[in-house]
Amino acid sequence: MVVAEVIIASKNFMLAIMYRSSTQTIDQFEGFINGLETCVSSIQAERTYMMIKTGDFNCSLSQW
Repeated sequence: MVVAEVIIASKNFMLAIMYRSSTQTIDQFEGFINGLETCVSSIQAERTYMMIKTGDFNCSLSQW
């Protein structure tokens, strides 16, 4: 996961780019989700104007 702060016209945006491997175990997936929640909480604490989350989450509901 990479997070970058972009400032445009004195408004700060947080851009988070994530990748989750499609071969993760359930424990690894839970770790990914916990890390994501921690990251989102940290960004919200910064009172940013906007947060954009993007990436390859490799979500296959048939695995679960």
